[in-house]
Amino acid sequence: MEYKTIIENEKNEEISKFLHMKIREYNDYTSMYHREIRKPDSVQSVNIIIENTDNEWVGGLTGEVYWKWLEIKYFWLHENYRKNGIGTEILKEAERIAILHGCDKVFLSTFEFQGRTFYEKNGYRIVGKLDDYPPGSTFYWMSKKLL
Repeated sequence: MEYKTIIENEKNEEISKFLHMKIREYNDYTSMYHREIRKPDSVQSVNIIIENTDNEWVGGLTGEVYWKWLEIKYFWLHENYRKNGIGTEILKEAERIAILHGCDKVFLSTFEFQGRTFYEKNGYRIVGKLDDYPPGSTFYWMSKKLL
């Protein structure tokens, strides 16, 4: 079998799209869950936004519901609104919405310097970590059972 190796040091959308397509084809062939998630409306969005009295956005959460999981994608709250229960209210509301969609678990990722302790106080546990990413810090995957 003959072949050649091509190495590029710049972003190449054509290569990325090709590899993404091939991995997706393999996943679809191998996993019924991957096939199902490709169907229209199989992923539900969760979006919560917090506004101040000037109608400015000061925080919120986005996530996706699929495979009986809520995946929290982004969760941020302006520092002036932290430490008074608003973050916990947002998180609990997202979990309530997830349960209404049939979810029984939540997962997210966070850095050591972000919300790890906040999530632990709200019942999340570390299920994986990557030390020294970025250098001097740790990256965490966390989850929580809802029911």
